Amino acid sequence: MLPRHRRLTRERDYRAVYDGGRASRAPAVVCLALAAAGAPTLVGIVASRKVGDAVRRNRAKRRLREAVRVVWPELGDTGWHVVIIATAATGTLDFGDLVEALRRGLSQVGVLADPSRTLPS
Repeated sequence: MLPRHRRLTRERDYRAVYDGGRASRAPAVVCLALAAAGAPTLVGIVASRKVGDAVRRNRAKRRLREAVRVVWPELGDTGWHVVIIATAATGTLDFGDLVEALRRGLSQVGVLADPSRTLPS
Protein backbone atom coordinates (compact mmCIF):
# COMPACT_ATOMS: atom_id res chain seq x y z
CA MET A 1 0.00 0.00 0.00
CA LEU A 2 1.19 3.47 -0.78
CA PRO A 3 1.90 5.67 2.22
CA ARG A 4 -0.68 8.36 2.90
CA HIS A 5 1.61 11.16 1.72
CA ARG A 6 1.67 9.49 -1.75
CA ARG A 7 -2.13 9.19 -2.10
CA LEU A 8 -4.76 11.60 -3.37
CA THR A 9 -7.06 12.12 -0.42
CA ARG A 10 -9.13 15.25 -1.07
CA GLU A 11 -12.16 15.43 -3.31
CA ARG A 12 -10.92 18.68 -4.88
CA ASP A 13 -7.69 16.95 -5.98
CA TYR A 14 -9.67 14.16 -7.64
CA ARG A 15 -11.95 16.77 -9.26
CA ALA A 16 -8.94 18.67 -10.63
CA VAL A 17 -7.62 15.49 -12.27
CA TYR A 18 -11.06 14.62 -13.69
CA ASP A 19 -11.57 18.11 -15.07
CA GLY A 20 -8.11 18.96 -16.38
CA GLY A 21 -6.20 15.69 -16.74
CA ARG A 22 -5.38 13.54 -19.75
CA ALA A 23 -7.17 10.19 -20.01
CA SER A 24 -6.28 6.75 -21.30
CA ARG A 25 -9.01 4.13 -21.51
CA ALA A 26 -8.52 0.39 -21.82
CA PRO A 27 -10.75 -2.61 -21.03
CA ALA A 28 -8.83 -3.33 -17.81
CA VAL A 29 -8.10 0.14 -16.43
CA VAL A 30 -8.69 3.85 -17.00
CA CYS A 31 -5.82 6.21 -16.20
CA LEU A 32 -6.16 9.96 -15.71
CA ALA A 33 -3.17 12.19 -15.03
CA LEU A 34 -2.65 15.87 -14.38
CA ALA A 35 0.76 17.52 -14.39
CA ALA A 36 1.45 19.10 -11.00
CA ALA A 37 4.78 20.89 -11.28
CA GLY A 38 6.72 20.88 -8.05
CA ALA A 39 4.19 18.75 -6.17
CA PRO A 40 4.92 15.15 -5.21
CA THR A 41 3.41 12.43 -7.38
CA LEU A 42 0.11 11.33 -5.83
CA VAL A 43 -2.08 8.39 -6.83
CA GLY A 44 -5.76 7.72 -6.18
CA ILE A 45 -7.67 4.53 -7.00
CA VAL A 46 -11.40 4.46 -7.71
CA ALA A 47 -13.87 1.60 -8.25
CA SER A 48 -17.49 2.51 -8.95
CA ARG A 49 -20.53 0.28 -8.58
CA LYS A 50 -20.19 -0.57 -12.28
CA VAL A 51 -17.33 -2.88 -11.21
CA GLY A 52 -19.69 -5.00 -9.11
CA ASP A 53 -20.66 -5.53 -5.52
CA ALA A 54 -18.46 -4.48 -2.58
CA VAL A 55 -16.39 -7.66 -2.70
CA ARG A 56 -15.54 -7.17 -6.40
CA ARG A 57 -14.82 -3.45 -5.94
CA ASN A 58 -12.48 -4.09 -3.02
CA ARG A 59 -10.70 -6.87 -4.92
CA ALA A 60 -10.24 -4.59 -7.93
CA LYS A 61 -8.83 -1.81 -5.73
CA ARG A 62 -6.44 -4.21 -3.94
CA ARG A 63 -5.16 -5.49 -7.28
CA LEU A 64 -4.68 -1.96 -8.60
CA ARG A 65 -2.84 -0.88 -5.43
CA GLU A 66 -0.45 -3.80 -5.88
CA ALA A 67 -0.01 -3.01 -9.59
CA VAL A 68 0.80 0.61 -8.69
CA ARG A 69 3.33 -0.65 -6.14
CA VAL A 70 5.02 -2.69 -8.88
CA VAL A 71 5.07 0.23 -11.33
CA TRP A 72 5.94 2.91 -8.72
CA PRO A 73 9.75 2.85 -9.30
CA GLU A 74 9.09 3.85 -12.92
CA LEU A 75 7.04 6.90 -11.89
CA GLY A 76 8.70 10.19 -11.15
CA ASP A 77 8.74 11.37 -7.55
CA THR A 78 7.36 14.76 -8.52
CA GLY A 79 5.07 16.25 -11.06
CA TRP A 80 1.87 14.16 -11.34
CA HIS A 81 -1.54 13.61 -9.81
CA VAL A 82 -2.87 10.28 -11.10
CA VAL A 83 -6.31 8.70 -10.75
CA ILE A 84 -6.67 5.03 -11.70
CA ILE A 85 -10.20 3.78 -12.26
CA ALA A 86 -11.06 0.10 -12.04
CA THR A 87 -13.31 -1.57 -14.61
CA ALA A 88 -15.22 -4.83 -14.46
CA ALA A 89 -12.23 -6.62 -16.05
CA THR A 90 -9.78 -5.38 -13.39
CA GLY A 91 -10.72 -8.08 -10.89
CA THR A 92 -10.49 -11.02 -13.29
CA LEU A 93 -7.56 -10.18 -15.57
CA ASP A 94 -4.26 -12.01 -15.06
CA PHE A 95 -2.09 -9.87 -12.75
CA GLY A 96 0.82 -9.59 -15.20
CA ASP A 97 -1.57 -8.38 -17.89
CA LEU A 98 -3.06 -5.89 -15.42
CA VAL A 99 0.39 -4.45 -14.67
CA GLU A 100 1.14 -4.14 -18.39
CA ALA A 101 -2.24 -2.47 -19.00
CA LEU A 102 -1.44 -0.01 -16.22
CA ARG A 103 2.01 0.69 -17.71
CA ARG A 104 0.47 1.29 -21.14
CA GLY A 105 -2.17 3.59 -19.71
CA LEU A 106 0.33 5.60 -17.70
CA SER A 107 2.64 5.94 -20.68
CA GLN A 108 -0.25 7.11 -22.89
CA VAL A 109 -1.05 9.95 -20.50
CA GLY A 110 2.62 10.88 -20.25
CA VAL A 111 3.47 9.74 -16.74
CA LEU A 112 5.90 7.00 -17.80
CA ALA A 113 8.64 8.15 -20.14
CA ASP A 114 9.41 4.85 -21.91
CA PRO A 115 6.56 2.31 -22.24
CA SER A 116 8.89 -0.47 -23.49
CA ARG A 117 11.01 -0.35 -20.32
CA THR A 118 10.28 -3.18 -17.93
CA LEU A 119 11.87 -3.97 -14.62
CA PRO A 120 13.70 -7.29 -14.22
CA SER A 121 11.70 -9.86 -12.28
